[in-house]
Amino acid sequence: MTGTEKIAIVIAKLEFPQAPVPWKTDSTEPSNTTHR
Repeated sequence: MTGTEKIAIVIAKLEFPQAPVPWKTDSTEPSNTTHR
């Protein structure tokens, strides 16, 4: 895991604070992200 990936996670948390990270917890919410 590089620093850029960590920054992306932080940005994702800022963008979606109430929603879990898609690429981190895809089993929690089987949305159209991975369940395609």
